[in-house]
Amino acid sequence: GVGQLGVFAPTPYGLIVFAFGAIYLLVLSPWLLPARRGADLTENYSLGDYISELAVTSGSALVGKRIRMQEWESEYGIRVLEVIRDQNKLFSPLDVTVRADDILLVNGELADLMSFRERFGLIIAPQFALNDKQLTGDNIHLVEALIAPGSRFAGETLDSLNFHAQQHAVVLAIRRRGETLRDKLKDVELSYGDALLVLVERDHLGSLRSSPELIVLERGERLRSPRRARIALAIMLGVVGLAAFKVLPIVLTALLGVMAMIFTRCMRADEAYQAVDWRVILLLACMIPLGTAMQDTGLARWIADNVIGQVSPLGALATLSAIYLLTAVLTEFMSNNAAAVLMAPIAISTARTVDSDPLPFLLAVMFAASTAFSTPLGYQTNTMVYNTGGYRFRDFVTIGLPLNVALWILATVCIPLIWPL
Repeated sequence: GVGQLGVFAPTPYGLIVFAFGAIYLLVLSPWLLPARRGADLTENYSLGDYISELAVTSGSALVGKRIRMQEWESEYGIRVLEVIRDQNKLFSPLDVTVRADDILLVNGELADLMSFRERFGLIIAPQFALNDKQLTGDNIHLVEALIAPGSRFAGETLDSLNFHAQQHAVVLAIRRRGETLRDKLKDVELSYGDALLVLVERDHLGSLRSSPELIVLERGERLRSPRRARIALAIMLGVVGLAAFKVLPIVLTALLGVMAMIFTRCMRADEAYQAVDWRVILLLACMIPLGTAMQDTGLARWIADNVIGQVSPLGALATLSAIYLLTAVLTEFMSNNAAAVLMAPIAISTARTVDSDPLPFLLAVMFAASTAFSTPLGYQTNTMVYNTGGYRFRDFVTIGLPLNVALWILATVCIPLIWPL
């Protein structure tokens, strides 16, 4: 007996949270968060000690040899990123035969670089100072790419993916949970949210951008099709509008919206299929029956009476506050979907225990489940920012925990004012 929740029912309090959160971040983030990330990617990934220029002399044993990327990496621990010849940068070293006076831009541990230099009679190029400009050129770009949610790359290694040959790109470093990996990258098992520092040819940058497995981070990226972007925006507004004014149910309008996106060629059918996060569908398919079972067996009522019930003598307001706090804690350690589905039946039972309307309790669960700010692991976007922003775990605690506490207090005050208990 809760009734149907409208599309814009949470909007009043949502606007309050948005305004408060924006002011909080604008005012406090410059003071609480350090500026660890600079503009230069090579500096951000601390590659200075891992990349060097080696000049090929006329007497070097490399002259006349074809570059063998995998063999050299396995045997000597180094990778040839570029060959500089007559002021031109050759990015596909697999197709290059080494000549005298070539300069090899190589990547590897310092000891491996020195061993390789001595083995083939190379000279370290003088006055080499690594920066983004040193690595890139008219035909070569240095970009960051994230392993996308649901990417098939997760669980694989660069070697098993044959990344260099398939993507025509070289991974220089991997950043994961505040740690930068630079050694033996071909054997590192990739995971969701990993940030890859990638050197790629201009001709293949487009395919890297369009890959569903990666999210390429670029400043000022242009829309591939502004016309289709406008059509997609119109379709989205139509879906929301039809559902908001109760012309059609949200499930039906969403399905019609997907069909319209495919019909107008804003999205291909296979892209629509790939966009579905089947893990979330499976999670909800498992959790919703669990929530129903909790109600049918009386478990939700037992938890409401014995856990939340400890504060129920203090009144409906204190109980609502406890529901919000418990949900906010749970969502730091599980997905927001799981936390919401788990807490919803408990919220309903608790509301009935204190003779209150279940709606504000459900809205407290809805908002609290979306406030995973205190750890980088609570939500997907947290992990993305964690890896690419150069942040540390304590940065999330420093900025996120006070925000969580503030929103808990805000919800305790504002939700009962908008939706009376």
